[in-house]
Amino acid sequence: MKIIRSVLALITAFILSVVSLGCTTAPPSIQTGPDAEITHDGLHKVENARSDAAWAVPDFDLSGYTNIMFVNLGIEYKEVTYKGSSPAVISQGGPYFIDDRARTQFEELVSEIFSEELGKITRF
Repeated sequence: MKIIRSVLALITAFILSVVSLGCTTAPPSIQTGPDAEITHDGLHKVENARSDAAWAVPDFDLSGYTNIMFVNLGIEYKEVTYKGSSPAVISQGGPYFIDDRARTQFEELVSEIFSEELGKITRF
């Protein structure tokens, strides 16, 4: 449980660092014009992003906001029939069966750790 907690804290910290888009050598800029890379749903590629790839809506402005409210939309799971938990099954690399109790515990832990990490940010 302690290992899962640490891993989730690291993942959350990474996500938050990507979201905050701190200083880079050149400021991030959204591609525009006829040669811009645009997804099917209208997102434009961001140049000089801290992450390997970033996409954004060109005229989307969050500067007027001072708070963030996250809504739990849930975690999706792939349907897996119970295959046991022997070392042979585990060594195959998944997918793994997770019962309802374990899913509930995992989701509560993710929510708790994500909230703790968000609470460390003084900007919002």
